[in-house]
Amino acid sequence: MDLRGTELSVTILYFAVCIGIAVYFTKRAGAGSTAYWAAERGIGVWVNGVGVFTTLVSGGSFLGFLGFTGQFGWAFAGVSLATGTTLGFVLLGLLVGGPLRRYSELKGKFTLSNFFTERYGPAAGRLATLLIIVILWIYIVPQLMAGGMAAQYVLGVSRSLAVVLVGVVIVFYVLVGGMLSVTWTDFVQGLLKFAMMIGLSAVAMHEFGGVGPLIEKASAAQPSMMDLNPGLSPWAYVGLPSGIAVFIISSPHTIMRLFTAKSVRHGRAALSLTAALCLVFHLVGYLGVGAAALVIAPGTLRTKGYDKSYLEVMDALFSPVLRGLSISAILAAVMSTTAGILLTVGAEFSVNVYKRYLRPDATDRQAIRASQGLMLLIGITTVAGALGVRESIGKVIAMLAMAMGSAFSAPLLAGIWWKRANATGGVLGIAGGLVAYLAAGLSGRLPAFTEILVAFPVSVAGVLVGSLLTPRPSEEKAEFVEALHTPTD
Repeated sequence: MDLRGTELSVTILYFAVCIGIAVYFTKRAGAGSTAYWAAERGIGVWVNGVGVFTTLVSGGSFLGFLGFTGQFGWAFAGVSLATGTTLGFVLLGLLVGGPLRRYSELKGKFTLSNFFTERYGPAAGRLATLLIIVILWIYIVPQLMAGGMAAQYVLGVSRSLAVVLVGVVIVFYVLVGGMLSVTWTDFVQGLLKFAMMIGLSAVAMHEFGGVGPLIEKASAAQPSMMDLNPGLSPWAYVGLPSGIAVFIISSPHTIMRLFTAKSVRHGRAALSLTAALCLVFHLVGYLGVGAAALVIAPGTLRTKGYDKSYLEVMDALFSPVLRGLSISAILAAVMSTTAGILLTVGAEFSVNVYKRYLRPDATDRQAIRASQGLMLLIGITTVAGALGVRESIGKVIAMLAMAMGSAFSAPLLAGIWWKRANATGGVLGIAGGLVAYLAAGLSGRLPAFTEILVAFPVSVAGVLVGSLLTPRPSEEKAEFVEALHTPTD
C-alpha cells in the first residue's frame, strides 16, 4: 500500500489543529484539579453536547459497529445502535445527570467511584475504582486497533507502525491539556465525525440512485439487510440496545463530562443534543454507508473483515481531500474516546489511589503528575495490546461496554433514587452484575449479545437482596440522597 499524499496532508493539518488546541489550554489545565479534570465546570450546551457525542462515537462506530451492517444487516446494526444510544442518553439526562452534577458541586468530586464511596462506603468505592481502571484500560485497545487501520490506509505503513504512531499522538495531547483541551478538541472532532458519516451516506445514496435502489442492491449481498437475521437470536435485537443503554447510563468517561457542564440545566440540554446526534448518525449514516459497502466490495468484506466497510466506501466515492477528512474523522473518533478514557482513569488514580493511599498530603499538581505517569503507562501497554488482538473491533467494544453496564448501572440508579439502598446492596450489585456477565459470556450457552439480559437482573437482585436483608443506611445517607435532588440552580 502506497502513501497517499493529499489524504496525509489533510490528516496532518487536522492533527496540528488538535495539538494546537491542547497547547493553548495548557496553562489553564495546570491550574488545579477542578480545571484539569472538570474544565472548571464552565462548558456550555453545544460544546458539551457535541463533546459527549464525540466520546461515545469511537473508532468502533466507524470501523466496528458499522461493520455489523454488512455482517448482520441494518435492522440489527443501525436500529440497535440508534435505539440504545438515544435511549441511554435520554435516561442519563432524566435519571442520572442532574443528581450527579449536584453531587460534584456539593463534594467537589469528579469520578463515578467517588460517588459510590460516598453513597455505599469505601468497599464499593474501591471495587468501582479497580473495575473502572481495568475495564477502561482494556477498552482503549480496540480504539487503537481502529486508529491503526485508518493510519495504515493513509500512510501506507505497516499496521504495527500505524498503531504506535496513533498511540503516541493521543497520549501526548491528553497529557498536555487535560479535560478543558479535550472538551474543546472534541467539539471540533464531533462536528467532523458527524459530517463525514452523514456526508458519505448521502453521497452513497445519490450514487446508487436513491435509498430504495441502494437497499435493493445491498439486500442481494445481505438478505437480512432490512429484516431479522436468522443467524442471530431475536433476543440479540433486545440485548445489544439494552446493553448500550445501561453502559451509557453508567459509563465513567461519559459521566465525567456531566461534571464539566455550567449547570444541571445546561447538562441536560447537552445530553438531549447528544441523543439527537446519535439517532441521526446511526440510522442515516449506517444505512447509506453500510449498504454501499455491500454493493461496492462484498468479496473484500467477507475475506478481510467487515470492519473495513467505511474505508471501502470512502475510497470508492470520495475525492482525495474528502478521504483525508474521512480518515481524520476516524482518527478523531479514536482520539476523543481514548482521551476521555485516559482522563477518567487518570482521575480515578489521582483522587482515589494516589491521594488516598500513596501520598495523602500530595498537592493537586503532584497528583496530576502522578496520574499523567499512569496515563503514559496505559498508552504504552494498550499499544502493545492493540498489536496482538485480531478480534472484531465492534465485538470487543460491545463486550467491554456491556460488562461495565452490568456492574454499575443498577447500583448507580439505586444509589440516586432509593434511600434504602445500603453498602451491602451496592457491593453485591457491582460484583454480582460483573460476575454474572462474565459467567454468561464464558459459558458459551447464551446467544451473542444477550449476556446483559441475564447480568443486569442479577445486579438488580444483588442491590435489592443485599439492602433489604441488612440494616438501613444511616440518616446521613438519606439526607445525602435528598441533597442530590435539591436544585441548586
